[in-house]
Amino acid sequence: MPPKVKNNEDLITTSQVCDLLEQQRFFYKDLIQQQEGAYKGFMHMLMNSLKKRFDGILKGLCHYKSSIQHNQKDVNELKSLPVNLSNQCKELHSDIKEVSLNLNMNEKNNFLKNQFHCNNLIFEGIPETEIRSGLTLREKKIRKMIEKS
Repeated sequence: MPPKVKNNEDLITTSQVCDLLEQQRFFYKDLIQQQEGAYKGFMHMLMNSLKKRFDGILKGLCHYKSSIQHNQKDVNELKSLPVNLSNQCKELHSDIKEVSLNLNMNEKNNFLKNQFHCNNLIFEGIPETEIRSGLTLREKKIRKMIEKS
């Protein structure tokens, strides 16, 4: 049931409602335009800020990508390093054996030279002349000197 109206002043006509709605539409139209402008400005600022952040993140990712690629090259080089070092180690080991053999040969050679020189003593100041027994006068004089001492 509709409410009872006491007097005609409380009644509102359709034309009055239309006039009030038109006034509201005009008043709120300006407010909505202001809010739209503020909202567009806020969204524009937000998008610019996000764009700058994404650009920074993208640059960082590109830097990390190139760094990872460079590091991957280094890792691949290091993976082949043990094989190269193993080959070099084998070569050095064979070189060391060869040098060791040469040193042993040199030591033996020096030892034999020294032995040879020990048996070939040279005494100066004693003339070398041969006598009948096959020994030189020099050798006889040296033997006598050794027997006396």
